[in-house]
Formats: sequence, structure tokens, C-alpha cells
Amino acid sequence: METKNKDNVKTLYWSMSPGNFVNIDTGAITSNHAKQKFIFEGTVRMWFETFIEMIETAVGFYDISKNQRGIEISCSPEVLNIIEHCMSYRSYDKKIALNNADLVGVIAGIGKVSVNNTMPYNQCNVYLLDADDKNATIIDRVQIKVLDMPVV
Repeated sequence: METKNKDNVKTLYWSMSPGNFVNIDTGAITSNHAKQKFIFEGTVRMWFETFIEMIETAVGFYDISKNQRGIEISCSPEVLNIIEHCMSYRSYDKKIALNNADLVGVIAGIGKVSVNNTMPYNQCNVYLLDADDKNATIIDRVQIKVLDMPVV
């Protein structure tokens, strides 16, 4: 896939640790356990659903009013593990090979999900594609970095 806009990449941050709220623009912790401002009382799975909300935030940066544009989420195998635990994710029966990734499923109402084994372990990219182009040219990209993810 070819990228038209290589220099203007927005980066968002999300913490894998339940209840560890971070500033999405800087990754700075907005709450700590010493003086907790926000309290998360849900399960780990509920916290993982907030990652889908982060993807929705990334999609919100795009003007996708035209029907010919599509969204693709490309992530590392480690980040895919988070997405797989979310209710809106549906996996395909078999992987579909792409250029350097495998199309593995879809997030309902958002877009297709691919896994890229060469991507940094804590990264997810949300691409806006020009579907009119046979090569699925990437028009724009938002990068999401997952903080507090253990290195495997």
C-alpha cells in the first residue's frame, strides 16, 4: 500500500492497565493511585473495550463522508490480543494474506482488522483508505501506542 500523507501522523496513547487513565495526546498519566481522581470499577474485558473507543476516536479525525473511503486497523499480534477480547470484534474463518499483513477480522461499524508481525509490539495503526484506488492507497494514518504492555 502506498501512503499519500507520510509526514502528518497523529499519535494517540492508551494504557493497558485497567484504571490507568492517560492523556491521549501525550501519554502522561492523568491519575495515580496516591490521589486517584478517576475510579474504574469494571473488569479487564470492560477496560479493553475502551481500546475500541480509542480506535473510534482515531477514526473521528477523518472526514469519511464519502462512501468510497474505507478504514483499516493494522496492529501487532499483541495488540490484536486486546481487540480479540472485545464484543464488536469478529474474526474471519481463515486469514487473508495482504502485502505484509494478514486480514484477520472486522470491528463492527469501524473497519477491517489486519495483523502485522513486523509492527512494534505495542502499536496499532488506523488507516483511511482510498477505496477507488485498486492499490488501496492510504490517505491518512493515526497511530495508537499501547502503554504498560509487557514485553513478551
